[in-house]
Amino acid sequence: MTRYTQFAPASLFTRVLLTLIGTFGLFAVATFLLIIYYALVPVAQRSASDLAGIMVLSARTLTQLPQDLRDDYRARLERDYQLSLSEHAPAADARPYFFPFADRLSSALNARLGHPIEIVSSVRDGERWFWVAVEVNDTRVWTGFPRHRLGTRPLEASPWWPSSRSCWC
Repeated sequence: MTRYTQFAPASLFTRVLLTLIGTFGLFAVATFLLIIYYALVPVAQRSASDLAGIMVLSARTLTQLPQDLRDDYRARLERDYQLSLSEHAPAADARPYFFPFADRLSSALNARLGHPIEIVSSVRDGERWFWVAVEVNDTRVWTGFPRHRLGTRPLEASPWWPSSRSCWC
């Protein structure tokens, strides 16, 4: 008796069932990976590019505005676009925070500005913020956005994640 026949199922039904489970399982995994690669990754890259564009544009616009209009512009950006502009560096949070979108945003900002960008994480009013220093006309403008601006909560979207907002009725 060989080792293979020792672990092989005895009945034809069990062999066919295991073959179908394996085939459909591989098909499901391949489909999942293809959806991620061809649908979700391009959407995330485009989102990062759009956010990088509005961050750079808002910093450049702020430096070109007269001093008396800058506070109104900052308030409108924070109210309408959830972006904050500051001349002062934020207090960086030393705790590590896993946020894969930050790598995509950093790449998009590098492509737009032509030099490496560091994203700084901080906590402001109990909420996680991400900040980028944008150099405009020898002026450093810190552009930041809150974590909730992106609206991604993949675990909470899962039907298996317990949430007070999910209803099984």
